[in-house]
Amino acid sequence: MRRNYQADDYIGYAKIGLSEGITHAGCWAHARRKFIDAEKACGSNEFLTEIISLIGRLYDVERYARENNLDSEEISELRNKKSRPVLEDIYSMLANKHGAIPPKNKISEAISYTLDNREKLLPFKS
Repeated sequence: MRRNYQADDYIGYAKIGLSEGITHAGCWAHARRKFIDAEKACGSNEFLTEIISLIGRLYDVERYARENNLDSEEISELRNKKSRPVLEDIYSMLANKHGAIPPKNKISEAISYTLDNREKLLPFKS
């Protein structure tokens, strides 16, 4: 049986994720915060507004699961139906924008963080 743990990208946590039977799940709150920080530093724009909104939709799915006391199988089904398309949209937008913004820009840093942590931010499988 696999056990999941959720943590940020602190290097000290990486070793735990290498342990047999453990999956290191990334935290969308940390990714979202990077985009919020970029918005504060660079001002609001359509791209940032859309990414932050899409991440909010991921939160909505998790809130629905919690409020309706779904079991793990139901949560998996809900995530595959509702979250997976949102994640595809997020990563498509990030891939299209990646490299188009100077690397020292806060928006670029947020994009790179989210792309670099993709595997941890997409831990659930169908």
